[in-house]
Amino acid sequence: MDDNSVIPFIFMGILIFGGISAGVIAYFARSWIADRFVNLLWAASDDNYRVEPQYSIAKARIAAGRFEDAIQEFRNAMSLYPDDLNVHFYIADVFANHLNQPLDALAELDAGQRRSRDPEKIARFVLRRAEIHLENRHDPGNAALEIETYLAQHPKAEAAVRLNKMLKEIREAAEQ
Repeated sequence: MDDNSVIPFIFMGILIFGGISAGVIAYFARSWIADRFVNLLWAASDDNYRVEPQYSIAKARIAAGRFEDAIQEFRNAMSLYPDDLNVHFYIADVFANHLNQPLDALAELDAGQRRSRDPEKIARFVLRRAEIHLENRHDPGNAALEIETYLAQHPKAEAAVRLNKMLKEIREAAEQ
């Protein structure tokens, strides 16, 4: 047998061994691969989507109409997850939308805003405070003031574009 006649056998051996190895690896790694693929398709498209099981009891209390209990459950979740600022938005929504207490909602958002130094996160609080001034208090002056104060402190923040647009809309609506 000359040296060149062995090459096809070696090639076929590598293909068969490689195919079997790849099949075994793929079989045991299929759930990991599927998770990564799904995350690539779905999670990357919406960075704001999060599963938040720590809030499920509080949300159930809201569904049952037990709003004060819901606020307490949100506060319990806050003690378990102190870095999660979203809880302030949930509590503010209960105050504003269910208990008709917009001033308490604004105070809750203020407490959450003071916990952050990130201008983009602060902008979310400012935006929600402005919405409460507009929707619940029918006070465009304070809504504009919230936004103007933020823009004076953070003129180069990414959120400044969105807040400038909202400020323009508030001013145009007030002129009509």
